Amino acid sequence: MAESHFKKKLIPTMASTTAFIFLSFALVSVFTWFYAAPTQWLTRIEALRTLLTNRGGEALAPAPGLAGLVVYVSGITAAAQPLSDGETGVVIPNALTAQRLSERFRIGRNASWNLQGIAYFTAPGAQLGGWTLTEPLLATTTPVLTPTRPGQDHPTPPGASLSKDDPFSFYIVQGGQTVADASAKPFATGDLRFGYRALPHGALSVIAQADKSGIGLTPLRLDDGEASALVRLGTVDAATMLNDAAAVANGKRLQALGLALASGWLVFAIPGLWAPFPRWKALLAAPLAGTLVTLAVAMAAVPAGGVGGGFFAGQFAAFAYAALMFMATRGGKHPSL
Repeated sequence: MAESHFKKKLIPTMASTTAFIFLSFALVSVFTWFYAAPTQWLTRIEALRTLLTNRGGEALAPAPGLAGLVVYVSGITAAAQPLSDGETGVVIPNALTAQRLSERFRIGRNASWNLQGIAYFTAPGAQLGGWTLTEPLLATTTPVLTPTRPGQDHPTPPGASLSKDDPFSFYIVQGGQTVADASAKPFATGDLRFGYRALPHGALSVIAQADKSGIGLTPLRLDDGEASALVRLGTVDAATMLNDAAAVANGKRLQALGLALASGWLVFAIPGLWAPFPRWKALLAAPLAGTLVTLAVAMAAVPAGGVGGGFFAGQFAAFAYAALMFMATRGGKHPSL
């Protein structure tokens, strides 16, 4: 009787199990991807906190004795020469480093701007309070770059046009001819759009490693090979920089966990549709327990194994949950209401 009942439910049980495995694969993949990045960044923040030489908060001046140490530096930036982009002719006089985004317009089934390339530029002789800001360090400042306004923050290059609808870009349109307003007529295939994001001169606070000379600032590289440094606009003490960065990382982790719990509950309820438990257990208690265990296993594996380790550990827990529910279905009775 029990065997006959199991055979009757075999097809829907297998279908629900297959759907669960597919959806759990997607759930664990997305969760570990968004959870691992801030977790690894938090590890690097704590490494900077542990290795920081001047924990008291006083900004240090460059010195040979600081070579290889992690230091906190704060002051006013300067550069020997203005930042320039030799390809477009743009000169940004008040910037330490800049990112250029170039796009090309294409008319097809859907007319749109298509990314052509991203390039980075640094001002020669960039300094902060006597320290040399190296190119590797300036490459870590992307999060604090701000959009520039052509015609205000830097001159518009020859042959370029501005748009009333887009104050942060300039355009090369109509075969390089300048027009009064680039947005006044439809764009054509081959038109170009350029936008810059820059780090302006002014007060800057940095936590980074002193290079071998004790004069340059460079990112700290840990065993994972990732560059680690903190940069903030303005005068910000070291403790605040570290605490704020850790709070942002933890906020992203909590957001990923909250979304995974909400969607995981729905995914893990799928095997419970045919489980031999009361409905409140099959669709409430069991899915919640399965989701918590799976995410906890994935989270525990992320610090050492990264995205891959977290995924395989979490997916193993999800498979175990599916196997337990399937075996319970085989030997149980029809779920009661």
